Parts: sequence; structure tokens; C-alpha cells
Amino acid sequence: METSNLDRLRKRVAKAPDSPGVYRWLDKDGHVLYVGKAKNLKKRMKHYVQAAKKHSAWTGIMVRQIHDFDVTIVNNELEALMLETNLIKELKPKFNILMKDDKNYVYLKITMNDTFPRIDIVRRLEDDPASSASGRPRGASSALYFGPKTSAYELKETLAFLRSLFPFRNCRMGIELAMSDERRAMKGDSQSSKLKAQSFSKASSVSSLPLEVVCRDRDRPTPCVDYHIKQCLAPCIGIVTPEQYRLQAIDGVVAFFQGKYQQAEQILSARMQDAAREKKFERAAKFRDQLERLKRTQERQLISDTSGANTDTIGVSLLSGRSFVVLLREREGRLIAEESFALQGVAENLSEILGQFIPLYYSSTDDLPETVVVGEVPADRGAVEKWLSDIRGKRVKLHVPERGKKSKLLLLAEKNAESKAMQSEAKWEAETRRTEEALKELQNLLKLPDLPKRIEGYDISHLSGIHTVGSMVVFLNGKPKREHYRSFNIRSVEGKVDDYRSLAEVLRRRLKYLTEDFGDSKKSWEERGIEFGKARKAEQKVIEKTSKAHSDEIGTDVIDYRNYIVARHDKEIVGFCRLFQYPGKVQTIRSLWIKKDWRGGKLGHTLIRTLLRRFTKGKIYVHISDEALLEYYMELGFQPVRTPLPVLQKKLDIWAKAHPGRPAGMILVYIVAQQKTDDSFSEKPDLILIDGGKGQLNAATAVLKEFKLDIPAIGLAKREEEIFVPPSPPAPPPRGEGRKVTSAEYSYGPLKVPQDSAARFLLQRVRDEAHRFANFKREGRAKKSSLHSALDEISGIGDA
Repeated sequence: METSNLDRLRKRVAKAPDSPGVYRWLDKDGHVLYVGKAKNLKKRMKHYVQAAKKHSAWTGIMVRQIHDFDVTIVNNELEALMLETNLIKELKPKFNILMKDDKNYVYLKITMNDTFPRIDIVRRLEDDPASSASGRPRGASSALYFGPKTSAYELKETLAFLRSLFPFRNCRMGIELAMSDERRAMKGDSQSSKLKAQSFSKASSVSSLPLEVVCRDRDRPTPCVDYHIKQCLAPCIGIVTPEQYRLQAIDGVVAFFQGKYQQAEQILSARMQDAAREKKFERAAKFRDQLERLKRTQERQLISDTSGANTDTIGVSLLSGRSFVVLLREREGRLIAEESFALQGVAENLSEILGQFIPLYYSSTDDLPETVVVGEVPADRGAVEKWLSDIRGKRVKLHVPERGKKSKLLLLAEKNAESKAMQSEAKWEAETRRTEEALKELQNLLKLPDLPKRIEGYDISHLSGIHTVGSMVVFLNGKPKREHYRSFNIRSVEGKVDDYRSLAEVLRRRLKYLTEDFGDSKKSWEERGIEFGKARKAEQKVIEKTSKAHSDEIGTDVIDYRNYIVARHDKEIVGFCRLFQYPGKVQTIRSLWIKKDWRGGKLGHTLIRTLLRRFTKGKIYVHISDEALLEYYMELGFQPVRTPLPVLQKKLDIWAKAHPGRPAGMILVYIVAQQKTDDSFSEKPDLILIDGGKGQLNAATAVLKEFKLDIPAIGLAKREEEIFVPPSPPAPPPRGEGRKVTSAEYSYGPLKVPQDSAARFLLQRVRDEAHRFANFKREGRAKKSSLHSALDEISGIGDA
């Protein structure tokens, strides 16, 4: 942060309120860098902008980026804590301590507000309608959640095991009891299941069964096969009451995830004994193995006593600026689970980590204990304890132990956190070392001037010439940078199989961003004596005469010099084009003409860009009569239109009628909103990798030459995994000596690379990822196209 900006912010902070609240530091683009809470906003924010204040390296980086701030005043510290937690989860500021992306964690969700609760695995907590059935007075949630869990696979395996003991339903239907005054109205998909249930009524001895139920959003026949194999109680046909269903199917699952395994043990033991009595020894052995596995789960608990304590113990480790947390869950005196988290961002001390981790974690779980054991208390301990207590509905306290069992548990958690931090550091160092070795080997192999830190991989995917898609994947420092992936719908060869031309289109549309700087282009032409500007009144007749001489190309209708922009050389017009508005404010670019002597340098591109820069939103159209011009306009950002607007379709019809025997051409559109600066396209690659052999590589190098770009390009063929490089001119012979240049020196011959080469493996990863991404995008395009009907093209049919 520059001194002048620091002085400006210091003056503004001096006028900040003294109230409790939340502050947000913003960068020059208005993006939130950091969210914090404070009992006194002014006092806390002064900490960042004091001139003589020496910050840590991480905070110093943030302070230098601060350009502005925003504050929200609240009534007390508790409200500040709640608002801060919500804002951090929503905005994910890069300088806050964050749990990894929510998508990395899963939760077990039990819909306790449903008449017949459903059990799901979800990626995030949701705000459901309030209900006292949740088992916890959370206020905004009626579902019961367990988590976050780090492995979806393990959670699915656990549920599959539990379902054999507690036959809960696996469908997504809404199953409700039918009201007596609704029974006559229940028809179709939501009709009563009473008749069907009668044949299954023997399953219950309750006189009120079968019940009349309503199944909404039916996703399978009822009852489904799960009922027949005793994996579901079939509430969909009314043979179980809501109370029976919860008792037999739901309560056991809830108890299991709370660490109470007794019911599961009793069921397995009884089933094993029954099977043994019936001499079904294989079935008995299966139950025996499940029972032993369950007992081993309990034996793995490190500490067990009769205290009945419910605690969470949080151990924290700081290593190389990265934070790791291990949480040990103790229920009824037994240590039942361990959760570990690698946090994003950098903190200055353990208190700061805990102050941000505790609200983030406990706002994402339904299992709160009576005591949270920590090594240090957060600065705002009182507010955190009150917030946790309000969520649980009972008192929750933060405890720093000095001796006894809790102290030992804390040491154990901290030891585990330190171990995981060291393992992560070692793994990161090993991966970094392998990647650096592969990049250096690749640099030496290809004789590159610099380390290929940014590698872009390209591939083409199509289905017999239709739905052709090009992919661009990016590897930065040997790792995928998925936010920089891009895909291209190919229009120039639709219906044809032409990988070379498709690849050329993709590269033109990508590489143009490295060369199309409008200011540089205009300056280059001005250095050659070209002057750009609006047409003058005196030039009206020159434009009319030129248009008439080239009427087949640019037309002669409605010529008004005020709509034209021209390029002049020594006061002579050497090029022009114009804007033309059709009824309905349909903007088009028309009448592009370049004098023959000045063609080939894309002077027309500069003229068109001059017109396009007038627009900040909307769409601009152009009609091309020759398909050869498609690539010319696509380089500018135009794309073909599948169904032209009626006024433009009329123009096509008129043109075709006036030029019998010639194709009508096509309409292209330039969408201003899609032309914003692209972070990926603005970066220049150190190496381009093409999925293919000599032919594909030749197409790529031709485009690079066309754009006058000196970017190394290679091809990697699938069949033999050969690496092809473009030919380069041979080194000149010593003075006075002559030698004959062999054709091999100009060939695309493959490089000789060891099979176990790290550089080869890296290139294969890039190539395979480009292939996967291209196929993924092509399949998506084909699926979308399958939903399209020819009737959609007819005006008046479809949505009103």
C-alpha cells in the first residue's frame, strides 16, 4: 500500500465508529481481502494502518493490497462473531483462515422433519424449515447433520453396513400420511397406496395398519426391491407407522453416529445366533465378521473410561506458515473419532487460528459437546462460548486444561496435528522436487530458453464430424490449473471431419489475445502513414464511387458518410467500413473495403475494432457471403448464428435472390459481454502441446507463424507415445565449407526419450487431460443438442 494511500486510509479509519461490528478490507477492484470482527472497530482497524506498525510477512502482503474498507455495525460481540462467520463462509477472503472448499467435505443429513425421515449424503448444510424434531434447537435447521467427514466413500460404506441393521428407505420420494378429507382427491402419481398395501398388511400386527399414504415425486415402483430383500420397511405402502419407522430404522443410525454402538452389536449378535441355530453357518459367519469389525472399531479408541464426558479436543500445528487442525471427539467417556483439517491462509498465532476455526467448524455440524478443549482461548472467548451455547441450547465452555485426562487428550491432538503437518510438508516437498526435475528435464530435452512453467495442451473431439469441440488445458508448474481451462465450439468445419482446420481455429481464437492489442495495432498502422477517423462530408462521393465499383462485395444501399470510419494514406481513402442499424435497433457492420495494395496486413481488423470499441454492451452482427471470411471475423470475436433474427434472415433472402447460384452466406454475431479480459488467455504459454503427430503439429506451427509468435510447440502421438518437434533450419557450415543439407534435418522426426522419463510422464498427463476435457465438453454439447428440436426454429412455436 503506497504511503499516500496509507495516509488516506488512516484519516478515514480515525472516523470509524467505536462500536462492535465487522470490517472488510478491500483491494483496488473492490474484492474482499479480509473479514474481521471487533469489539471496537476503530481501535482494531488502526492496528493495520499505523505508520510505524511492523506486521508479519503475511499481514504485510495484505496491507500493501488494501485500497478501501467497509464496516457493518452490530449490537454486541456475539452478533459480530455470527456475522463474521457467515461472511467468511460466503466470501472466502484469501487472507482469512479457511477450511478447505466445502466440496471437499461431506455430511450425513437425516431429514427429521419428514414424516418418514430420509438419510442423505450432502456437500453442504442447508437451511430447512424449522422443526422441533431436529433433536437440537438450531433454530434454522430441521435436519440432523453429522460431519463434516473427509471421505464420501467411507461414509457410503458405513451407511451400506447400517442399512442391513436398520432398514431405512433409500428413495427420494416425499412420503406423507394422507389426510381423511384428501383421500378422494388422490389420483395419478400422488394416488393412495391403500389397495397395494393390503397385500402386505400381514407385515404388521398393528390394527390400524395399513395406513393410507401419499407418495410424491415417485422415483420407482412401490414397494421396490429393497423391501423384498429386507433392506427397507416400505413406508411407501403404509405398512409401518412413523413411530415404528423411526424406532426401527432411524434411531439406530443416529445412535451409531453419536458413538453408541450397543444396539448395532445386539442386532448382529442376535442374528448370528439365529443363523447358527438354523444351521446357516455361512450367514452366521458373515454376521460374526461384521460383529468383530464393529468391535475392532471400538478397540481402536485410544482412551476409554466411565466418566461419560462429551468433549471435543482441538489440537493445532503451525508449520511453514500453514495451519493444521486435529479434532478428537469424545462421547460418553470414549474417544470415538478423529477429524483432521488443512487450513488455507496464514495466521500469526494459535489463538487467531482457533478464533476463526471454531465458528467455521461448529456452524457446519450438528454434534456439539459440553466442553471444547483448546490449547489457547480465542481473544473473544465470551462471545464464542455464548454463540456455541445458543446453537446447542445448553451451556458450552472452552477449556484450557493444565493436568489430568483432558490435558493428555490435548497433547495427543497436538501431536497428531504436528505429525500430519510434517507428513504434508514432506509430501509437498517431494512432489515439488519431482515436478521441478520433470520441468528441467523437459527444458533440456526441447532445448527451451526458459523453464516451461505454463504448458497449454490442445485436443479436438467430435462425433463423426458433428458437435466438434476443441479443448485447452493449462498446467502451471506441473499441476493442472483448472480455472484456466477453456473450450471452443468449432463452427468452421461443422459436419466435416477436419482435425487440422479445427485445431487451427482453436489456436487462432486463443492466440489472438496475445497479439490483438488495439493500441499497438493502431500505432503500427499510423507509423506506416495510415490515419484513422470518421468520414468527412467531402468524401461522400468517393465512398459512393468505390461502393458502386465493388457493389458485389459491399453493396450500395443507403450510403451516408456519417456512418463510416475510414483509413487514409496521404489523404487518400485506402479502406472503410460502416455501422448500419436495421429496424429494432439491430446493429450491423457493413461495407468493409480495403484497397488492393493494402490488403493482407489486416487493416480491416483495425477498422472493425475501432467501430466495436463504441459499444459497451449488446450485440453487433455481420453478414459474410463467402465462407472463406469466417476465420477472418472469428479472429475478432465473431461467431456464427444458428437462427438469424427475422430482419437479418430477410437480408439473406434478398441477397440470395439477387445472386442466384451463389450461397447466401451466413450471419455472425459479436457479443460485447463475452469480450472481457480473460485471465487465462492473457497469459503467454511457455510451451504448447498438441495431441497428435506431424499433421496436427504442422497446423499449429502454421498458426504460430501467422501470428508471428515465438512459442515452442510439440506434438505427442498416442499410438507410439512419440514426441514430435517442428523442423528447424540447420546450423550454417563453417566459413569456406559447404555441405549438403539432408531432408532429415527438416523433418518432424520424433525425439528419442527414455520410457521412464519424468518429462514424458508430465507431457502424457497434459495430453490425457486435454483429451478428457475435450470429450467431456463434446458430450455436454451433444446432450444439449439432443434436447433441441427443429420445431424450435419456427417462429411462434415454443415458450410464450
